[in-house]
Amino acid sequence: MGKGNQVLHKPQSLANHAGRAYSESRLCFSRLRKGAHLTNDEIKASYVVIRHNVRTYESAGVVEVVKGRTNAESTLKKFENNQSPADRHEGWRYFLEKTTLKAGTDPAEATVLRQAELETRESKAAQETSGPNGGVTSR
Repeated sequence: MGKGNQVLHKPQSLANHAGRAYSESRLCFSRLRKGAHLTNDEIKASYVVIRHNVRTYESAGVVEVVKGRTNAESTLKKFENNQSPADRHEGWRYFLEKTTLKAGTDPAEATVLRQAELETRESKAAQETSGPNGGVTSR
């Protein structure tokens, strides 16, 4: 696969990642509402709240970095509750993603760091799946 083809697939793969993260955040939130206990990792870990458009696959980036799953869920709800109906209708949603960034990191800086991490992971995954016959692997 040529470099040009990889660029064409990049927004879709990022959109798939965002869609999975959005779904996972919804599942975890429903688990918390049912009274499930948090693990020590979920209490101490940092999470980013990301704004993403489910219609256009556009990411508006990180809007906040918080510590702890409960704080992250509350922050997510705060953003959703303050969102206008028109904004939601246009496709804008918020989701959580676990991160290694420190809580309180500037959202613009967090967006740049997260994007660089996503691109590194994608590049590594592409290299791992590349076979001797031009990226096509047989199974």
